Amino acid sequence: QEMQDYESARDMLLKALVIADSFKEAIIPQATTRANLAATLLQIGTDEAYKQAIQYLKEALAVHEKDGGGDFHYGAVLVAMGDAYSFKQDYVNAAVFYEKGLAEIENARNTIPLVEYDSRLGYEPSMEYMCDREHLEWKIRLTERAVNEELVELI
Repeated sequence: QEMQDYESARDMLLKALVIADSFKEAIIPQATTRANLAATLLQIGTDEAYKQAIQYLKEALAVHEKDGGGDFHYGAVLVAMGDAYSFKQDYVNAAVFYEKGLAEIENARNTIPLVEYDSRLGYEPSMEYMCDREHLEWKIRLTERAVNEELVELI
């Protein structure tokens, strides 16, 4: 993706998705891979790629919502869905997902003192990382960027 070779990135992410899906308990990595694949498909920009991106984002959202939406990637997927709808000038649906992303900002801010008090609260064993202040602040920045840059354009 960083080299803007989106077709190759798509192919690699499809292979990564097969691997992630082979580990049934690794639901968050599965959702994250779907979100990354969707972002790549949106960059490809064809109608077929757009349809696939929306499907992968819906699947990622379903995983996060079934899991309770507590993973810090949830806000990023909400924003990505807003971006996808905005990309197709479906501003009503884009606004719905950006507004949900706004709620995630408050959730992330409220979580910071909890993970600072006990870092075990944010541990994600399937990905071996901690949900710490740094990750939560990244989530807040990402969501605020979408709201400040993209949602403002829709209003």
